[in-house]
Amino acid sequence: MKNTLKLTFFFAFTFFSNQLFSQQLPVEWIATFKAQGKNPDRIAAIQADDNGNIVVSGYAYGVHGNADMFAMKYNAQGDTLWNYYYNGSNNYDDYVLAMDIDDAGNVFLTGKANGTGSFDQMVTIKLNSNGVEQWVNLYGVAGAGESQGNSIAADDSGNVYVAGYFDGISTTQDWVVVKYNSAGQIQWTDLMNTPANRSEYAVDVAVGANQKAVVCGLVYDSAAAGGQNILVKQYDLGGTILWTDTYTNPSFMGTDMPKGILYAPNGDIIVGGQSYSNVSSTDALAISYSPSGIRQWATVYSDSSTTNDEQVYAMTIDEFGNVYLAASDFSSHLIIRFNSNGTQGWKKSWSGPLPNTNEVLFDIASDGNGGIYTVGKGVYAGPNYFGNGGLDNLVVVKYSIAGDSLWTYRLSSSTDLSIGFGIDVRNGKVYAGGFKADTAYVDENLFTVVLDTSGAVQQEWEFNGEGGSITRGQVVRTDLQNNVYCAATIDRLYSNGQDVAIVKYDPTGNLLWKQYYTTPGWRNDTLTGMEIDQAGNLILSISSDTNLTGTGFRPTLVKMNSAGVFLDTIWYNSGTTGVSFANTMIVRSDGSVVIGGTASIIGGFLAYFDDQLNYQWTAQIDSTPFALTRVNSLALFPNGDIAVTGYSQPGAGGTGKLVVQRFETSGNRLWTTDINYTNFDDEGKDVTVSSSGEVAVTGSSGTEALLAQLDGTTGQVLWRAIYNPTASSSESGVKVRYAPGNSIVIISRGWSGSVARYYTAQFNKTTGIQEWTNSYDQTASDREPVDLIVESSGRVVTAGWRIQSASTNYDYVLVGYTSAGVLNFENSYTTANYNPDQLRSMTSDQAGDFIVTGESATEFFNDFLFQMVTIKYGGTPVGINEISALDEVVVYPNPSASGKYLFIDKSGQKGVSKARVFDTSGKMIKEISNFDLHSEIDISQFPTGLYLFQYFRNDLPSGIIKLMKN
Repeated sequence: MKNTLKLTFFFAFTFFSNQLFSQQLPVEWIATFKAQGKNPDRIAAIQADDNGNIVVSGYAYGVHGNADMFAMKYNAQGDTLWNYYYNGSNNYDDYVLAMDIDDAGNVFLTGKANGTGSFDQMVTIKLNSNGVEQWVNLYGVAGAGESQGNSIAADDSGNVYVAGYFDGISTTQDWVVVKYNSAGQIQWTDLMNTPANRSEYAVDVAVGANQKAVVCGLVYDSAAAGGQNILVKQYDLGGTILWTDTYTNPSFMGTDMPKGILYAPNGDIIVGGQSYSNVSSTDALAISYSPSGIRQWATVYSDSSTTNDEQVYAMTIDEFGNVYLAASDFSSHLIIRFNSNGTQGWKKSWSGPLPNTNEVLFDIASDGNGGIYTVGKGVYAGPNYFGNGGLDNLVVVKYSIAGDSLWTYRLSSSTDLSIGFGIDVRNGKVYAGGFKADTAYVDENLFTVVLDTSGAVQQEWEFNGEGGSITRGQVVRTDLQNNVYCAATIDRLYSNGQDVAIVKYDPTGNLLWKQYYTTPGWRNDTLTGMEIDQAGNLILSISSDTNLTGTGFRPTLVKMNSAGVFLDTIWYNSGTTGVSFANTMIVRSDGSVVIGGTASIIGGFLAYFDDQLNYQWTAQIDSTPFALTRVNSLALFPNGDIAVTGYSQPGAGGTGKLVVQRFETSGNRLWTTDINYTNFDDEGKDVTVSSSGEVAVTGSSGTEALLAQLDGTTGQVLWRAIYNPTASSSESGVKVRYAPGNSIVIISRGWSGSVARYYTAQFNKTTGIQEWTNSYDQTASDREPVDLIVESSGRVVTAGWRIQSASTNYDYVLVGYTSAGVLNFENSYTTANYNPDQLRSMTSDQAGDFIVTGESATEFFNDFLFQMVTIKYGGTPVGINEISALDEVVVYPNPSASGKYLFIDKSGQKGVSKARVFDTSGKMIKEISNFDLHSEIDISQFPTGLYLFQYFRNDLPSGIIKLMKN
């Protein structure tokens, strides 16, 4: 038995010591950025407390690009204390329709959210004063029809009453009122369906000082041809109906519609709404009940001066018991007063400056001190987004209780749409909320304004919900202070959706700022490049669809300073018609900018701009009429001249040629060189210039990767080499760089059938003879090199991606080789569940660290919801050195299903002082101290996979063993 065990240890040791894992760069930080969505977010209700804190609620778009129930709380200074999203099942739209707050600061929300079986259900939510969800209750039988909460009210004991409707599959809408206790448990339900099976629903609920709930709603008249009537009920604490009343206009059997119910200061109950007085006229209506349910008066406001309909939206009561209704006559604001005794008080209208508009009041409030306040929209000169005769602007108007208009606040803009939906008045402050749209109504942001009672603005706050977006990281750059800048093209999940996001991180990975660029008019913008000029400004190259049809793309140059402030924007037009795309950009040492690309009229082009982005000149790489040409890469000579490579196909149906050219900064072309193998398509993909002025270019020649070196003065080809190590069906050079000494390095991608290869190769600069080559990860089903850095030490660093297992399981990869081609380190980054992570760009900073960025997804929703993931790696591999069999250190069992291993040290050397465990990204996940000769290694809490076990003697690295957990 002893001999068998010894043999097993020896085998395990030999096997793993021969498969020692390569070193890895340490992960310094990982930052994930998801761009803000451009979606409509609206406030439905607003309420303040005695401390000046404000809670707003309504809906805001969440990460899936759909409306979520939303609430947020500000303090009096406008700081966001918390925000809350509720997303129902299936990621459908969910809305807050009503809100109440109790004396303890608990927030109660109701509305509708998607429940089981894709039906909307009445949802009631309780949040505590810190915004923490206490409970959620969805009303209704799963899969048995829709329900909705229209109103909510809390009593002094923490109970909450919700009024709405339930619509069963085989029935029409039914009246429903539900009482929940403070723990969210249903205490009772009043579900009413009239015998004729016609529609009934509860509209509003109020709780009086006596803690009794009153509800108003709509019910059909029992007569066969009857209209819709107002129904009022009062309940005791146990849900018993104390009294009920149905109101129908005695003058006409039409629709009588309640809009609100309130307790008056004297305990009476007031219902406000509207009623048909004849077949074509709707008028404002108010009804008063005594506490015992006796109808005291019902008044339809009569105004012989107009025949316009009156649409009522909200109601309030002043300190004297007078009733005020907020309404519209489909032209102007209307505020209508009923005196406390039921007589008609007055009716006032308010209109903006334009004729033939549709101006509406949505809410009304009393300050209890002689002031009445309304919120809604006025129509002013500007874009007519909603067909209202002009541009809607949020307005707040104050009236005296005598009907005098005292002042008007307007969220003034000639371009931005805004509407107010909710208002509250407390302790001398007026709080109004709604939305403000940034240029176009598809991007509506929550908007809150705080005024004093004289109309002076105290605060204005705008909030953009999280929103859905697809963020595709494309470029990363660093400045002289090692700050990191990343840029991405983002799809904000709306109809005209592509913009550009730019973020800045400090050297430790803290987000300093984020900015968004979008072409005015919400046209599609695609990032094509980003560089930093000599002053530390960012220069972005963007292709913008100027006519929204996909046929008007133009290159755009955008300048930003290091604080994220936009300084300038320049659009480039290569011709009066056609499409232009920028494929590449460089920034010269004097701050001037060159872009290269292709245009439908002039073909491949260079455009030169001075350091102020003033356009200077355009040059074509081939002026042959109707030639298919493009510029793919630019580089700078030591004197500032411009090297160009690309593609030119002079005649229809023929093969193309690789083009290399040199231009002076005046636009004068010094030389042009074609590399054109007979009957093969040749194309230059990347160009670089050595410190002594030689030019290297890589690309493709037929099915093979091509590398050539040219004399920088004359353009003469000094040598060219073809690279296709596995006789792939297609091979193409991706990047080329000069190495110190006498070498040139390329990365290339080749295909064998549908499987791609990721190659790195180094060639002698003088002879073109290959010095070494490496194929990365032969077991991956697909892989692609993306970027290349050659350090002054000769170390070659490549970045790209690979696919492991499932077709969507893309991983970031970062691979380094010594100047002799020996693998120096290998890092990878992946998310779980086979989600894609594709690296797009790499750079290095002044400290020699490497930063990569790209796109990463953890969820699929119509498309992968990509986020930009940026990783900073230290430039020196972690000290995980290879060990030999003489050290006689093993772990057993290895692999281990449990993740527990026995550490055995038979070396006789000084004991192991500590150990560390790293994952395959190079991140330390565990440190173990107090080792003895037979210690246990426990990684059972970590997922299955490959780990690196590093052990130390005298606190110095001594060796590494691979741990397999399966």
